[in-house]
Amino acid sequence: DPWSEEVHEYERGMATINRRARTLIAEGRGLEATRLVEAAREQEPANGVILRTLGAAYSAVGRTRDARDVLREASQLDPANLELRVDAAWASAMYGDLEEALAEGQAVLEVDPTFHKASTLRTRILIDRGLQAEAVAQFAVALEHGAQEPAVAVDVGKTLIELGRLDEAAEMFELVTSQIGRAH
Repeated sequence: DPWSEEVHEYERGMATINRRARTLIAEGRGLEATRLVEAAREQEPANGVILRTLGAAYSAVGRTRDARDVLREASQLDPANLELRVDAAWASAMYGDLEEALAEGQAVLEVDPTFHKASTLRTRILIDRGLQAEAVAQFAVALEHGAQEPAVAVDVGKTLIELGRLDEAAEMFELVTSQIGRAH
């Protein structure tokens, strides 16, 4: 049926646009990606995949407010997508709205306490806010559920040193070393 073929071709076209934009972002060509995905959004304004990529493109070019707004919109279209909700919370944090980011991270954890990306987000913000003991406890939860975030683990290790918990800091740095070793 010609209509089904046209719809399939259109969907494949959006997937191609999305992949191309992601490649451009990875290559450091965020402005090109932004233009490409903004044009796709005009064609399909409620496409969550396109909105998510647009948020990434905006982040790549430093448009943190736009990234936050578009990722909020995408997460409202698909509130069951916890990954997208955490992306929106990260964008809020980058924009400077730490309270909103913390709250959304907590809301995601209330839906799924094992979603380690939300625990990692909360850890990063708690460290930035100087809430060291809370940050360490939050990262312990993230690790229990499979987090492998060496950059955050290094910051938690430094935080443990500041708290005088040297043995735990050493363990954290050993964990980081093992994670990095596995990645290479």
